[in-house]
Amino acid sequence: MTARAGADHPIFGTALPPLTPPQKTKLRQLSLVSLARKASVVPYDAIGEALEVTEQRDLEDLVIETVYAGLVAGKMDQMAREFKVSRASGRDVKPDDVGAMADALTAWADRADAVAEQLEAVSYTHLTLPT
Repeated sequence: MTARAGADHPIFGTALPPLTPPQKTKLRQLSLVSLARKASVVPYDAIGEALEVTEQRDLEDLVIETVYAGLVAGKMDQMAREFKVSRASGRDVKPDDVGAMADALTAWADRADAVAEQLEAVSYTHLTLPT
């Protein structure tokens, strides 16, 4: 895990103490955010494996808690056993992604400026009285 971090985490070895229940919950929530950012539909099996949750009810409770925390938004489909993601909070930004983010923000700002100019032109046209 993601949710396994602690004394037995493969990266950290035995140097770290076990996670407390609130820490484990938070780590599971953040792991769910990562899954939700990668796919618009996340199967329950993928969530259970990544978060080390075996019971469907516990998995659904964790998804609900993560939604209530405002970290993800979406719908659970219990029949299809999947979480349909409509929004997921951002996590860490990789240095390689900064340029693309800046380009996207610049393009958005340019579109916003164009819309503002169009609105000003329309409002000026409607406010000008005929002579």
